[in-house]
Amino acid sequence: MVDHTPLRAAAKYFNISRGTVEKMLAFSVPPGYRRDKPIRRPKLDGFTEFIDAWLEADKAVHRKQRHTAKRIWERLQAEHCRDRQLHEIGPAKQHRAIGAQSPGARS
Repeated sequence: MVDHTPLRAAAKYFNISRGTVEKMLAFSVPPGYRRDKPIRRPKLDGFTEFIDAWLEADKAVHRKQRHTAKRIWERLQAEHCRDRQLHEIGPAKQHRAIGAQSPGARS
């Protein structure tokens, strides 16, 4: 450490584990989260292109008019229920899929 503070004292000061302090010292810039494999969503994979298109179109409209997770689920039910059994996909899974979008997609 720069000022030679013991790892234990730094961990206690920042209220994090000693392992986290060691990781922070190992990298000059935090490496961030590194996912090895792409996210698997077996029930949503066939619908992600529709959801992505809707969210992309939402960027052009007023914030209050954008799709919510519930509204996306209802729209999937109405427009694509014939294609697959969407009753297995609940609003909670839909919400997680929207949250997995890039941070600016829902702002």
